[in-house]
Amino acid sequence: LDSRQSVDKPPPHSPVTTRHCPPINPTCCTGAQPPSSQPGTHPLVTITLGVAESDGLPCPHLGSKRSSTVMPSKNKKQAARADAQAVETAVEDERQKAELLAERPTVGKSSLRGNPDEILAQVFTLYFFMACYWNTLERNSTDRWSVDDPNMANLLLVVALTAYWTARRGLPDVASAVILPMVGAVVFVCGCYRHVMHRDMYNADPKAFVPGAWMQLAGIQAFGALVAVLGGVSAAISGKITPGVPIGVAVLALAVLFASPIATPSTDPAMMYPHPVATTSIYIPMTDGVRLAADIYLPDGLNASATSTAATNETNATVVAAAPVVLQLTRYGRSYNVLYPYNKFDLFNSANPRKSPGIGVFGAVVALRNAGYVVVSIDVRGTGASFGRRGADLHPRELKDHAAVVAWAREQPWCNGSVALLGTGVDGTSVALATARGAMVDAVATVDAPADPYSDQLAPGGIACPGYYQGATALAKAAETGSSIAAAMTLDDDSWHAYFLRNAVGEVRAVDGWENEADRVMAAHHGNFDLEEYANAAFPNVYKNDVLAVGKTSNLSFASIDAADRIAAGLTKYHVPVLSVAGYTAGRAAAAAAGLYSRGVPEGSQLVLGPWGGAGKTCFRATAQDCTAATTTPAAAVVTFLDCAIRGRCAAASPVTYFTTGSGAGWHTATAWPPVDRTTIRTLFLTPAALATATPTTGHIEFTVDAAATTGVRSRWNTARGLLGLPVVYTEGARAGRVGFDSAPLEVASTLVGSPALLLTLEPIDGTDIAIFAYLEEIAADGTVTYVSEGQLLASHPVISRVNGSAAGHPEPLCRNYTRSAQRSLVGPTVVEVVMQPVAHTFAVGSHMRLSLAGADADNFDTSKLDVASSWKVYIGESSIALAMQN
Repeated sequence: LDSRQSVDKPPPHSPVTTRHCPPINPTCCTGAQPPSSQPGTHPLVTITLGVAESDGLPCPHLGSKRSSTVMPSKNKKQAARADAQAVETAVEDERQKAELLAERPTVGKSSLRGNPDEILAQVFTLYFFMACYWNTLERNSTDRWSVDDPNMANLLLVVALTAYWTARRGLPDVASAVILPMVGAVVFVCGCYRHVMHRDMYNADPKAFVPGAWMQLAGIQAFGALVAVLGGVSAAISGKITPGVPIGVAVLALAVLFASPIATPSTDPAMMYPHPVATTSIYIPMTDGVRLAADIYLPDGLNASATSTAATNETNATVVAAAPVVLQLTRYGRSYNVLYPYNKFDLFNSANPRKSPGIGVFGAVVALRNAGYVVVSIDVRGTGASFGRRGADLHPRELKDHAAVVAWAREQPWCNGSVALLGTGVDGTSVALATARGAMVDAVATVDAPADPYSDQLAPGGIACPGYYQGATALAKAAETGSSIAAAMTLDDDSWHAYFLRNAVGEVRAVDGWENEADRVMAAHHGNFDLEEYANAAFPNVYKNDVLAVGKTSNLSFASIDAADRIAAGLTKYHVPVLSVAGYTAGRAAAAAAGLYSRGVPEGSQLVLGPWGGAGKTCFRATAQDCTAATTTPAAAVVTFLDCAIRGRCAAASPVTYFTTGSGAGWHTATAWPPVDRTTIRTLFLTPAALATATPTTGHIEFTVDAAATTGVRSRWNTARGLLGLPVVYTEGARAGRVGFDSAPLEVASTLVGSPALLLTLEPIDGTDIAIFAYLEEIAADGTVTYVSEGQLLASHPVISRVNGSAAGHPEPLCRNYTRSAQRSLVGPTVVEVVMQPVAHTFAVGSHMRLSLAGADADNFDTSKLDVASSWKVYIGESSIALAMQN
């Protein structure tokens, strides 16, 4: 009311008086003048009739944009009424402003009393501080980062917290209702779920992780995810939309995350145990003076200077003076340099900040070391950082080196007298053959090891397989020439593993102190045997008994290094148990492993067949949980086997462990392969368009070969991809160019075990030979096609003999010698037998079996130089497939 005075009695010095804003809401007016210096006066303003704003709020009582100067009224009553009306209008303005402010979310301590959104925001921030705190405490060793290390986790938490507050402060309620549930889903999957799935990692490594770390972290992350989702619900309510929107977004985000690789726990123990591994790099001299490069991985607590097998240190912890030793000799590089900046992280680098264990080790270095074994990884002569030249695979000189390394290991102070050999791929065949020749070891373990390099790798079924030998030789050449893996072979996958191989992995690591001698080492490798060059020049005229190298007393040929029979006989002679681990889609590895086991091996030997690609690094037709079950990864199988063979810690288990894919997915045990319990032979006959249980009338169909037919470059035959951790993939396009025969829908679920056997009567229409590629698939009721097995054969190679007592399902029931003298030309209808790759697969009720035939697999097998028919006849009624089935 004091304002009336100033209006009614304008100061005498003002010739013109303008009406000012009432002090109740002065900011609703524009054009305010500086306050008068005279006491008792108020600022005079020009009122702009329009929309003014204060703190973003409108002044609704002001009309359209008009300006006027308000002159003092000569009539006091009129002035009083005008002033009263102005006061009432100002009071109404304040009421409206208060209502608008009440609708806005507020930030501040006072708002915690009644604003759920603000309470959730503060609680969520508190959660981040708690999570960072526990991340720091979860590890006993925090000197470097990895995806599961505390420093990396804390960095990700800071990023997520920034995103949360950005969404909450800078976005409308509707946007926050969408973004916050997404943040909660990421926190749950990448935090809570992954900690639960990695609980075995935490429990198995008490040195690196505090007890119960996974439970504490999973609980905190679940709490944070819940708060984020509730924040989204609160934002939805503030934005006047249904709370079902943020809940639906959270469910959808979870579904997307669980369908992506993000939710898949690491299958590589080297990824799961990111703490440092102590290594020593040295040279080991051979009997001819050549030096082999070796990395020595010592287990925790090993004290090589102790004089007893066990002692007690100052903290009363057990100190082991010596331990069993596992030797791994490889042609693919014992360890590689990791490039900057990736060498600052443990993500791909479990040994130390500058090197990664060899690609063929499949995590066994860390798993064995954690189990208390000394692991020595060695470059074979002519490769990596070793000196010398390398001959053909399984050369006698290489086998002598194995025996020399075994003798060296037994003399080391950290060896307790027990030594085992370990190898992957051809390395596995090499260590098994060296053992069979008298290398005095206590056990030998192989993973995806071929038994016959000719028919298992170079030419399965007698057909040249560049899909195998080009990748394998490129990988070996990287180790021989000092180049990176990415420079030696094409890595066009979009997976994270391929990305790191392209960008993070450098050349084979030098021996400590020899970093400047790389040129000298690589010069010693000139003249190495080149399998790819030999095969490309020799095919299609290379046979199993052709000479690879001329020796002093005998010549080296593929026939002379066919190792299956000699390995079985030698292991039995020296009473050395063998572990054979193989994946169903790792080339012919499963057939080789099962074939070795069926030949008769010493007591204590084991066979493990799983749903893996090469080296057990990737899954095929199985979930991540199936592939990473605690006792059934290849690395875990090696540890379990060696614990029994060397330490006597044997669990009461059957000698055969195998995985069944399909609708009955899971692990099983048996006393033999294929399992004989409840197994019956089911024979299906080829008809013009189907597989029938009854013998059809005779006749034939004609098939024209599609030379471009292929299963693609990501097939089972590119085993080098498996060694690198890249998956086997079969696409719909891989089924083009085939003729198919479908069975009737299955009335009961049925499990195929062992190797399907084809009996075909074929006749070339042109040419003198037939290249046959056969595939067995499951067609689900909804039309989904699942690859099960395959087999291939150049029909001109006849069966020479049969394995006594072999039945359907046997991995190698037929013997072919693939020699020039035995090869025949096909004239007229000819009976051809094709044994497919072993597998265990359950066909679901209502699904169909499909047998399809092709005349080419262009990306993997080379038939271009063979005189094979471009079209041929299949005689129905005389052609069938025999399956060992369990209902």
